[in-house]
Amino acid sequence: MILPLLPFRPVAYIDNMVCGISLSPSTKAISICYRIKGSLENIQWPKKKYTNGSNELWHSTCFECFFGSASTSEYYELNQSPGGDLAFYKFAHYRGNKRSYDTPSAYTFSLALDEYECFARIDMPLPYPPPFYIGPAAIIKDNQNELHYFGISHPERGPDFHSRSHHKLISGEVI
Repeated sequence: MILPLLPFRPVAYIDNMVCGISLSPSTKAISICYRIKGSLENIQWPKKKYTNGSNELWHSTCFECFFGSASTSEYYELNQSPGGDLAFYKFAHYRGNKRSYDTPSAYTFSLALDEYECFARIDMPLPYPPPFYIGPAAIIKDNQNELHYFGISHPERGPDFHSRSHHKLISGEVI
């Protein structure tokens, strides 16, 4: 399944951003692939650090994904910096009872980047069996220190990646 990630407001140097989701119920794994095309020299790319549990990665260029239970209000938030830093959180309900969560042991991240295209891939165990909600998103920090927010959709008042109304329900089929 390919989901276009739309900017909250137009970004002249980003031509296209999509997120590909593939699910393997037999191995209980998910692949999340981000592809950005444009004049990527305008983006601030974080330096490589490779530490887990980093906080506030969303203040810089960052790939995010939200996974929500179809039967409860709980959900997970994944923040992956292109530089390698990672944060994983669990919420009991909308923005409530946030706590850090251990990174799954089978988690992998890869990045291929040049001045015109970025391809980032996350492979990990499924946080929930289907059906579940998924909300891929990205934050881009440009060379003018402006943050740009990309998601499946946005509320009118401003970006809110936590809102389940802007996530996609994934059922049991292989996608």
